[in-house]
Amino acid sequence: MRHMAKVRAALMVVFIGLSAAGLVLGQDSDPCREAYLDSGLSVQQMTYHEFQGAYGETVCATNVAGS
Repeated sequence: MRHMAKVRAALMVVFIGLSAAGLVLGQDSDPCREAYLDSGLSVQQMTYHEFQGAYGETVCATNVAGS
């Protein structure tokens, strides 16, 4: 009986871990955040929010097709 409870608990831990990984890896990418990371700027030089404010209409603009 205890063995089955341990097996079920282990399977639940694996399932929760895989679900969490799927949520993290399956997120939609933010083009502005990607541009900020690609720019090589450090937080001391320009924060993400400053970058977004400065380049929000150019670099961070998303192309919406079919609208």
